[in-house]
Amino acid sequence: VSHTCLLVLLGLKMCFVTSSDCIFSNDSGKGLRKEGDIILGGLFPVHFGIGEKEESFTSTPALPGCTNFYIGGLQWVMGMVFAVNEINENSSLLPLTTLGYAIYDTCFNMPKTMEASLQFMKIDSLDSKICTHPVIVGTYGSTLAMMMARLFGLYSIPQVSYDSSCKCLSDKSQFPSFVRTLPNTKNQATALAYLVQHFSWLYVGAIAVNDDYGRPAVAQFVEETEKNGVCIAFHEILPQVKDPELLKYNLTGKAWLASDGWIISEGTMGFTFHQGKIEGLEDFFINIRPGNDNVLNPFLNELWEKTFDCTWNTLKSHLNLCTGNENILTVNSPFTEVSQFKSPYTTYLAVYSIAYGLHDLQSCQPGQGPFWNNSCTNISNFQPWQVTQNNGNLMYFDKNGDPPAKYDLLNWQVVDGEAQFIQVGYYDSIPPFKSNFYADYLSTIWFGYCLVPISICSDPCAPGTRKLARVGQPFCCFDCILCNKGEYSNTTNSQDCFRCQKRFGSSSQRDYCIPLPEEFLAFSDPMAVPLFALSVLGIVFTLVIMVTLVCSQKQTNDNIWIYGVLLIGCVCLVFQLLDICWKANECNPLMEIRKFFNQNTVIYLFVTPQLIFDVLWALLGFSHISYNTNDRPGNIILECVDSSIAWSICALAYLVILFIICCSLASKAQCYLPSVGEPRFITFYMYFCILVTVAFIPAYITTQGKFAVATEIFTIILINYGLLVSIFVPKPREREKERERERTREREKERERERTRTREHKGTMSPSTEQSIQKTS
Repeated sequence: VSHTCLLVLLGLKMCFVTSSDCIFSNDSGKGLRKEGDIILGGLFPVHFGIGEKEESFTSTPALPGCTNFYIGGLQWVMGMVFAVNEINENSSLLPLTTLGYAIYDTCFNMPKTMEASLQFMKIDSLDSKICTHPVIVGTYGSTLAMMMARLFGLYSIPQVSYDSSCKCLSDKSQFPSFVRTLPNTKNQATALAYLVQHFSWLYVGAIAVNDDYGRPAVAQFVEETEKNGVCIAFHEILPQVKDPELLKYNLTGKAWLASDGWIISEGTMGFTFHQGKIEGLEDFFINIRPGNDNVLNPFLNELWEKTFDCTWNTLKSHLNLCTGNENILTVNSPFTEVSQFKSPYTTYLAVYSIAYGLHDLQSCQPGQGPFWNNSCTNISNFQPWQVTQNNGNLMYFDKNGDPPAKYDLLNWQVVDGEAQFIQVGYYDSIPPFKSNFYADYLSTIWFGYCLVPISICSDPCAPGTRKLARVGQPFCCFDCILCNKGEYSNTTNSQDCFRCQKRFGSSSQRDYCIPLPEEFLAFSDPMAVPLFALSVLGIVFTLVIMVTLVCSQKQTNDNIWIYGVLLIGCVCLVFQLLDICWKANECNPLMEIRKFFNQNTVIYLFVTPQLIFDVLWALLGFSHISYNTNDRPGNIILECVDSSIAWSICALAYLVILFIICCSLASKAQCYLPSVGEPRFITFYMYFCILVTVAFIPAYITTQGKFAVATEIFTIILINYGLLVSIFVPKPREREKERERERTREREKERERERTRTREHKGTMSPSTEQSIQKTS
């Protein structure tokens, strides 16, 4: 150990004295004491628990003795003893100065710890001098260490703890004279957070014991993991009281990440302080014997009785007597298993840190010292704040009195029926050249398998969905909601869905956008085939009627407007009606119209406004294609939209005016010409148009896209067919009747002429001749 960090000691001015100045008693019960120039204090839990004692009120009150011998605590004691002996044998470290120790048993008990601590602060009755040890090594556990640190801090007694890792002990305002060789729990919590992130766990629970070690540690772990995007399923602080009911829950199949205090179940993984190899320590443990060193006998005798089931008391005849020559290697004793424990090594580091600090004080050259005016101090009379810091490779303290954190990642495995701790990784808070964390997947065993467990609350949301947090649950618990139509998300765990661009829609999986299908009534559409067929049939039918009328030999004087009806449509119904009106006799009041208008003039009068309007509509009212995506989501309906609705309103208004005029004239014509059938046909056609229109309006409103266009086309075709059937289909029969009436009139005229000729002939004949003709007739 060529380079170490010196101990940082802070506090008020206080002198320590050598063992010859004060005499320390051993009132606290069992303990170990070795004289030296400088006496180091030690507090270790060699037992756990104290016995019961009834007060007699006849003697001085005292705490009962300790019970339940703890071999692990004795290992820590022997680590300090071994370090002191090794330093005293090293001539290059603290030459001409020997170290001694005064070690007391704390029994894992608060009153016993306080009693032992007070042994290090005695007031000499002669000169009221406070006799203290220069440095105290101890104690075990953060809770007890905090209590002792407050007490020692009052007198600026340096305290080096070998097993206290609470984050709170780094506060120098409360614990100015406290340092430790075990890293701060903050580093272990950071290491556990690294481990969680390394295995991609996103949903973890955190539990801790309700003490000064567990509460800050779990709070630090929760903070570190949440920074990395991990959510905490639960965060519980458990009482220190054991509850047998909890064992009945039999929580198996869980991956446990534990601190170094309880990584004891199969498949458990956790960090423990890095174990440096101490040369000769294992041989020291093996070769130690009771009686070889009377200083160690108080603890070694009890170790011997527990290990070999013997006794040193000759009065107990039912047990074998202990001789001290028993070989500890012949039994399976945990005392010699030093590789699985951290405290012998941390105790060893604590003693050496003190020794190197004192050595630097002893080696100080006047005028080159680290203190005021570059002064040095006498090792026999130094102030506790006069021990400075010197960074080294093996051990050093930071400004808070904490050592660097270096952990081994251990996995509890069963190998050949025997439980073993297998190192599968490490964590180093200050890496020199490489990453400060490593974990081996292949060497880790989880519940007897090598497969890394998965820890998530909700599966990742695939593209095409968005995350929706569950109310009252951690942020990593969410539901995956499918994006709406027209929206997409193309990343995993997307928070939102995004609208597709215009004329684009989302795919079936909602993970990308695709061009929307355009919907219009094309010639290839199956719906267009019957409409097209009806249109062609109507055109053929119209042409047949037109040819029939053209080829007719005898026509009435209405041929001109009939051709217009066939070409224009509904507007020419007025012309048909006017022609009917002109056929009326002189008693018809409408005959007065002919005084001002002839037939062609009326045709031009009604057709010209519509022709002008149509031309203006075509030139000024440009139509354009509208992409309608609202009526049928997921489709683009191509619509022909006018530049202004005024054009359509005007066209409909004009048709309504013609319709009203037509209905009015048809009613009057039917009144004045009851024998003529055409007014009845026109009236029937008007009613037919009304019925078709009434049926068309709701059908058109309730349909969209090509279905609305087909409804409109079918309505127009139906109206045109109604026109042909109502007006032109009866016309051949009407023409036949007209021709029959014409022939009848011709016959009547012929008879009339015959009778006229007969009368004229009778006027020139003799009476005898006339009688002869009559007889012949």
